[in-house]
Amino acid sequence: MRDLMNYFSNSDIKIHHDFASSLRLNPQVFSYCNPSYQLPIPSKQRLENYLALGQPFLIPFGDLNQADTLIAFSFGDSPDVNIQLSELAANIQHLHPNIHVQLQQEIALHFPKDRQISVIENKDYQTTTDIARKALNNIHSRNVVVVAQSWHAKRCINTCKQQGWNVVGLRCVDDFPVKDPQPWVRNPLNWLIKESHREVATGQEISQFFQLC
Repeated sequence: MRDLMNYFSNSDIKIHHDFASSLRLNPQVFSYCNPSYQLPIPSKQRLENYLALGQPFLIPFGDLNQADTLIAFSFGDSPDVNIQLSELAANIQHLHPNIHVQLQQEIALHFPKDRQISVIENKDYQTTTDIARKALNNIHSRNVVVVAQSWHAKRCINTCKQQGWNVVGLRCVDDFPVKDPQPWVRNPLNWLIKESHREVATGQEISQFFQLC
């Protein structure tokens, strides 16, 4: 992370997308429509402050035997990553048949129809907080394993804890849906820009302002 902060300190306000790949131990190729992103200085500082909080993605942890319920948070509107999250949740349920599975509606669409689950759905856009809060109504136990996209996982876990859940584990998917209708989930840099500004604007507003694509 120190090298990444040095990158920001020594660069101009055009943030090149190659820095996002430097966050990974194994180099990955992501899809970007621009060779660089123009950020005003206050936005650059927001991004620096966000990255200073630590690694922006998480890896799986925890003993699933300690969990009484599973909450799966969707990532984007397209099926790409949500199918993977659904398969991951289904595998966990297969290995732990007594676990109470709660799926955000975008994931539930791809879940085996013969399985017993609770679907967290709404016709309107649902935030991470909405999902964690609604899931509380479905079970008395508070021991939960979170299923999420790895770069989204930190916020999912923090939100669950804020709502009163005891997070005992995480299982995650590492991909980005490159053609998703939500521009901020299409690659790591878009996601970092959005997350570092989420307290001041919506994902849609951030995407328009920074021309995320």
